[in-house]
Amino acid sequence: MGDSSKTRVAILGGDLAGILLLRGLLRYPHIVVDIYDSDSTFSKDGLAFDFPYTVQKALYAIDPSLNQCLDRAGAVTRYPPDLYRPNRIVGRPELLSQLTADLPQHAVHLKAQVTSIRDDNGREGVVLAFADGSQKRYDVLVGSDGNDGLSRKYVLGADNPNLQLKHTGFWSLHLQVPIERAQEAMGTEFLDHYKPKQVRWVSDGVFMQHDLLNNGRDVQVAVYAQLDPTQLGPRCSETSQLTPDELKSSMALLTPEEFEELFSNLKSEACKGIVKLFRNIFTVQIIGPLERRDQFFASTPMSLRHATRNACLVGCAAREAPLSPYGSAAAATLAVEQALALTRLLGRADSKVKVPAALRTYDRSWGWRSDYLIKNAFDTSQFLAGRGPFFTELDITRQAQNGHTAVLLSEKGFCEFVETLEHEEDALRLFVLETRTEEAFGFMDQLLAEQALG
Repeated sequence: MGDSSKTRVAILGGDLAGILLLRGLLRYPHIVVDIYDSDSTFSKDGLAFDFPYTVQKALYAIDPSLNQCLDRAGAVTRYPPDLYRPNRIVGRPELLSQLTADLPQHAVHLKAQVTSIRDDNGREGVVLAFADGSQKRYDVLVGSDGNDGLSRKYVLGADNPNLQLKHTGFWSLHLQVPIERAQEAMGTEFLDHYKPKQVRWVSDGVFMQHDLLNNGRDVQVAVYAQLDPTQLGPRCSETSQLTPDELKSSMALLTPEEFEELFSNLKSEACKGIVKLFRNIFTVQIIGPLERRDQFFASTPMSLRHATRNACLVGCAAREAPLSPYGSAAAATLAVEQALALTRLLGRADSKVKVPAALRTYDRSWGWRSDYLIKNAFDTSQFLAGRGPFFTELDITRQAQNGHTAVLLSEKGFCEFVETLEHEEDALRLFVLETRTEEAFGFMDQLLAEQALG
């Protein structure tokens, strides 16, 4: 098992947070770290990662050798109103491929099926059992295996009622095509690889978004729609379009005709082109995942912990994110922040006895951040589709009977509201990455001092 004085860390699941944490911990000589994933590759399909400037800086702080990884992955630079702080959007499989290209093979374990997790020595460690009958002991488990993974059950407790996720009534789907094919369907006005734009199309209960990827060679199109209005509250007079089987499987199926009708309120030729793209690819049926969220949002904040003495959760294992592009961007931000926080905290825990203090600090200092960021992402995603609490707050000052249309037609007011949300998040992100980190170190030092006294 190697040097017994070193802290052994197991990362279960190869999503963005887990891979970044692996890269960060590999830099510390007192830590031995392994990552396990049941798939044969880390390059998973999914919505692109959108990195604000501050998150890019945090990415490089985890591992300075990553300063060119976004370029190698074909990231496209977008300039928001602040021209000196560009965002970069990058394809998910392309980035994950770059992040894992030079990992030491001894630390990477693909096609590894973990069947159970149990305590060892009174929660002083964990034992992972594998499908091949083998077992391995670690001092720390980091769960990055999603909301249905074993890590979440281990940290929260297998009988915890909050493990059950609640449907939001929204559905999402995306596709990626060469820019020439997208231009043929959507036109060229919003698809110029010399002037990359992120464009959102908003209507009644639906929205679309498209971005350029892979140095402008590809276009990703995402759609987000409300199929079950009843999930937003008991006062809704509309009926659900979902069957019991769809709710059970968390997948919804539409015919091409139903899909076209769902987005029929978007009259732009570009939007019609997006519908055409989907119908050309999905000619028989269109199937996509239903959005779910943690039930803790209906109760008190921080009702779901992120860590125990010997284990913690990151990424979607900690908090399920919205399926919208905005939700994907929030999940990427959270993954980078969590990976940086754990890298620094476990890096400071230069002996095994200090690990519980590091994990307790992570839970205290970053649990609230996860709750806030993901709750805000759900509210903003629904707002972009003309739904949810943000929209209700705006709508109350508009026309009582036709407030929805009034807000959507007020393009300036709508854009200003979204920009305000994004600027507030940027300010909070700076606080988390700088001031909050120093406060966390102080809290950890206080815990260690109390531990030393008795």
